Amino acid sequence: MKYTGNYNLKKPEGTDIVNVEDFNNNADIIDQKLKEIEDKTNNAPADSVNDDAIGTRTPDQSKAPSSPGTGKLTDVLSWLANRIKAIMGSTNWWDTPPVTLQTTKNHIDAKDNPHSVTKSQVGLGNVQNYGIATQSEVEAGTSNSKYMTPLRTMQAIAALSPVKSVNDKTGQVTITPADIGAETPAGAQAKAEAAAGAVQAQLNAHQAEKATETKLGHVKAKTQPDGTLIIPVNVEDGNKYTIVLNDDELLRKVAGSDSYDGAIRCLAVDDDYIYVGGETTRKVYKLNKSNLTKVAESISYGGHIYSLAVDDTYIYVGGYATQIADRKVYKLSKSNLTKVAESETYGGTIRCLALDDDYIYVGGYTTQKVYKLSKSNLTKVVESETYGSTIRCLALDDTYIYVGGETTRKVYKIFNKATVSVFGLYRRE
Repeated sequence: MKYTGNYNLKKPEGTDIVNVEDFNNNADIIDQKLKEIEDKTNNAPADSVNDDAIGTRTPDQSKAPSSPGTGKLTDVLSWLANRIKAIMGSTNWWDTPPVTLQTTKNHIDAKDNPHSVTKSQVGLGNVQNYGIATQSEVEAGTSNSKYMTPLRTMQAIAALSPVKSVNDKTGQVTITPADIGAETPAGAQAKAEAAAGAVQAQLNAHQAEKATETKLGHVKAKTQPDGTLIIPVNVEDGNKYTIVLNDDELLRKVAGSDSYDGAIRCLAVDDDYIYVGGETTRKVYKLNKSNLTKVAESISYGGHIYSLAVDDTYIYVGGYATQIADRKVYKLSKSNLTKVAESETYGGTIRCLALDDDYIYVGGYTTQKVYKLSKSNLTKVVESETYGSTIRCLALDDTYIYVGGETTRKVYKIFNKATVSVFGLYRRE
C-alpha cells in the first residue's frame, strides 16, 4: 500500500487486496478539503483578492475579439489590447498615442483653416475675395472689386433708370427730330423721292441703251420668214449685223456616256447619279450625273430591264425574263448595286413600278394586276383585280393608285392603297 504526499490518500498496489473502505476514506478526505476551500472562498475577507492573489497576466495583442466577446480574463485583456493598438495605428498597444481625444476635438472645433485649404482646392479658384457693394458704391458705378446682391441691384435700377435730362433739357421734355439728329417727316420724304427719281433716271437710261462691241445693252430678237431666230446688232462701224440662234445652240449635248451595249428602256435619277436599265446588257448601270462616267454596275437581271424606281437607299428593278419564275422585282443597294432582296414572280413581264414610303407597286403583262409589295423584304401584301390588259404605267398620291395600259384604254383609279380595290374607271377620250 502506498500514500499520496499531501493528503495521505491510499494508493493500492497490484498485490494488495482491494478494500472498499479504502476508497471511502479517500473520498471523505477529498470532500473535507474541498469544503475547506469553498469556505475560505466564500468567507474571504475584503480586499483579500488582490494583484498578488490574481497573479500576473500578459495580454496577447495579436488576438482579435469576436462576437459575443465572452472569455477568460486573459482573453478579455488580449482583446482590449488588440483594439487599442488598432485604434492608435501603432506597433504596440502600450505605445504613446499619436493623438489624444482632446487634440482631436480642438482640431475639429478650429475655425482658422488648420489644413491651409486654398480656394482652388475647393473649386473656387476663379472667385475673387470681394466684399458686398454699398448702395453709394452701386450708384456711383466706379468700383470693380465689389459684389452685387439682389437688393443692391434693385437699388441701382431705382436710382439710375429715371431719365434726368435729354439733350441738356430737364423736367418734362418735348423732343424734336433735331434734338436727336433725326429727319423731319417732310425732309425724309423729300430725300426718299430724290433717291427714287435718281434710280428711275438710271433705269430709263439703261432701257434706252443699245448693245455695241464695247458696251452692254438691250437687243430684240426677230423671227425670219423661214422660222430662224435672229438678233440684230448695231455696231459702231455703221454696219448692221445679225446673230442666228440655231436649235443646236439652244439645246446642245453637254455630255455622253459610254455605250450601254443594248437598248436603254428606263432611267432613274437621284441627286448625284443616274441609273440605266435595258436590253442585251441586262444590268443596271450607275453613272455620275456630272459627266456620265460609269461608277458601278449590278449583276445581270437575267432578262430585259423595263422599269426602275429609286428611293433614298435602294433601287428597284423590274422587267422580262425567259422563265416566268424569274420575272421578279430586284431590290439593289444604291451604293454599290448589290442585290439585297428579290420578290416572288409577278407571273408576267413587269412594265412599271411606283413607290411610296413603305410599299412598291408593280404592274405589267400577263398577270395584268397591280401587286403591292413591302419595300423591306419585297413580300406581296395584296393584289388588285385584273386591269384586263397589259399595265404600262402607274402613278400614286397619298390615297390612290392610277393605272393605265393597253386594249382597255382606261385609267383605273384604285380607291384604297391599303386594300388595292378598284374605286372607279375613267375612259380615255
